[in-house]
Amino acid sequence: VVVGAMGVSYAQRFIADACRLEALGRIAAGVAHEINNPTTMIQQNLDRMRALLTESVTLGPELASRFDRSRAATQHITGIVRQLLDTARQASTDNDDATPLAVRPIVERAIVAASAVAPALHVTVSLADSLCVRGNARSLEQVLINLLVNAADAAKDTAEGARARIEGAHDGDRVRVHVIDNGTGIPAAVRDRLFEPFATTKPIGQGTGLGLAVSRGLMTRQRGS
Repeated sequence: VVVGAMGVSYAQRFIADACRLEALGRIAAGVAHEINNPTTMIQQNLDRMRALLTESVTLGPELASRFDRSRAATQHITGIVRQLLDTARQASTDNDDATPLAVRPIVERAIVAASAVAPALHVTVSLADSLCVRGNARSLEQVLINLLVNAADAAKDTAEGARARIEGAHDGDRVRVHVIDNGTGIPAAVRDRLFEPFATTKPIGQGTGLGLAVSRGLMTRQRGS
């Protein structure tokens, strides 16, 4: 994660990213309309059916579990559509809300938030309290959460358990933040596609491939990378 001034070459990448994400946004808007309405109806029907059943009988463990899994599946669908829309919006929104920020509090909030999804991840931090950037706190926090959750997933099968280290320092007129995990790394064949929407190394059903695309959009909006 790098935050600071934007040079000419970076501005070119900014425009290219924005164009790609704008195209994705047009697709996502249509998908959202076609998917969200029936998904909402399914969620409401599941809730109503469960309520009607519990009025007359006690739900057994299997039936209760099936209701829970079905509702979780519809929420997962809604979440994917929301990520698509967010990916497009982040590159098309101006950076008017950028303010001076201390990095450490943002990092600490991101660790707490990520622990709700990845409680087994052990995180250490090495950065000065005085380290500051100009940007949007919520966006920076979301990027760090995405990276930490990815780190937890990448390192979950290591013998010593999932571990991540967050380091931060000035790099010229910018601030560079590293999120380093003890996972096996990313195959070379995948690295060039990491920031493309839907590109993922995870098995089908375990990842949308949108986390890094969203993160890049958030950083691009703040004139970072």
